[in-house]
Amino acid sequence: MTWTIKVRGESTTLKPVDSLRAVYPSNEFKATAKLEDYRSRFGEVIRGKQLVDAGLRTANHRMFQRAGWRFVAPKAHVVEAATNRAPVSTAGIAREIFVTDSGNVLVATNLLTVKLRGEVSEEEARQILEQDGVTVVRRLCFGLTLYEVRVPLGAPIPEVIDRLQSTGRYEWVEPSLLQSLKPKEQAIPEDMEFESQWHHRNTGVDEDGFPFGKAGEDLGSLQAWAITKGKGTRIAVIDTGMQIDHPDLKQGIVGGGYFLTDEFGESQFFPMAANTATFPREHHGTFCLGLAGARTNGSGQQDQGGCGLAPDAGLIAIACPSDNLTTQTTLACAIHFAVDPSSFDPSTTPEDGAHVLSCSLDTDNPLFSVLAEAITFAAKEGRNKLGVPILWAVDNEIGCITRDPVCCLPEVIAVGKYNRDGLWGVNASGEQLALLAPGVEVFSTTTGSDNDFDTGTSYAAPLAAGVAALVLAIHPEWTAAQVRQKLLDSCRPMNGAVGHHIKFGFGKLNAFMAVS
Repeated sequence: MTWTIKVRGESTTLKPVDSLRAVYPSNEFKATAKLEDYRSRFGEVIRGKQLVDAGLRTANHRMFQRAGWRFVAPKAHVVEAATNRAPVSTAGIAREIFVTDSGNVLVATNLLTVKLRGEVSEEEARQILEQDGVTVVRRLCFGLTLYEVRVPLGAPIPEVIDRLQSTGRYEWVEPSLLQSLKPKEQAIPEDMEFESQWHHRNTGVDEDGFPFGKAGEDLGSLQAWAITKGKGTRIAVIDTGMQIDHPDLKQGIVGGGYFLTDEFGESQFFPMAANTATFPREHHGTFCLGLAGARTNGSGQQDQGGCGLAPDAGLIAIACPSDNLTTQTTLACAIHFAVDPSSFDPSTTPEDGAHVLSCSLDTDNPLFSVLAEAITFAAKEGRNKLGVPILWAVDNEIGCITRDPVCCLPEVIAVGKYNRDGLWGVNASGEQLALLAPGVEVFSTTTGSDNDFDTGTSYAAPLAAGVAALVLAIHPEWTAAQVRQKLLDSCRPMNGAVGHHIKFGFGKLNAFMAVS
């Protein structure tokens, strides 16, 4: 049942989360306890999507977890201990959980604040409080008869408040509830699994508050989003297939199509609008598309776990090749379609083309002239002759970047990867390597309307493409060459390297630096 409190003459309603309790384990228990010990002593530990399903805001309950609290589906003795605010044997304490209408988490304490009626001396006030069965913790000297008091164990807080208010001796009686009070930083998206996306915001801890990674080693996405989220731009991702009806992607897709190649090497183009049901669905492309521009969603929306680097950008999904077999001519056509869809789909215009292009496909040597021609065309003629920035993933294996001739083309921005510790993630090296972006255990959309972690330079490229889209959202008049230079100038040095390094390029890309 809900708990209604009178606050300055107005009623405020708090909703208890009946299915959960908050437990704070003792230091002795935490020192040796494993997950199974939590289960056996308190109940099943609940986290992630289950907490959102219970109505708790993601960013809010994370604060409690980092402070050492654990939310559990409680055993009977934990429910009783929480109701009476009593210890749980030697394992710690249990408390009731409440949520506000906006989903903010509040955890009960043993404390109340009270204001006595009339003009009474401090001695008289303490006598009244003692008679009413509460213990003075401290007088709050910014009010004449204002006190923080402790409630004895054994009685539910709502009952104690009702009893005190019924005496007529108090102007008001209010509970002291634990809540998250954090700096007014850039707004954190409410997506259920945003905290898993260290590439946006690396706090140096995992979702349960344990050390993991190095704080600050990220793209600076939150700061960048305070300036722009890429509205008005379009990112084309060319890959083997995408789940275009993924809940986190479908609202952002503004165009696309796929190429089917037969056994003779001839390909046929199918515009997306007429063939959404048969559009190729592959994990790799779905993951890349989500990193570039998955939507930002409200708390509790099912299957919408994280968001892309440019969450307001339009997405152009292009599947090529089908079944991983095609020709470089067909790939060249996919690039042409990305920047001028009207060349394949008469229902579109050149103005419907991409502002940024990302590709993480592995082309084999030798580079045939047709592919180079298509890339040159996109980089010079696309976007009404301003050119389209082209982000391409380098090889994941250690070796010379020249093994992949596409990444060596002057129009291509070749992207490697780094990890959540800010360290080199291992990839091909060479003079043509432009920069690094997160690509180790990053979190994004997957087929089956799901989300997961994956690793590869393939995923650094669409993140870098998202940064390029943010830049163009602010400077739509810039050429592809200007965007490229801005990205290079927005890299943080790796290992103190100044300028270009064959392993690190110009360093670790930072979105905030790129848009500020």
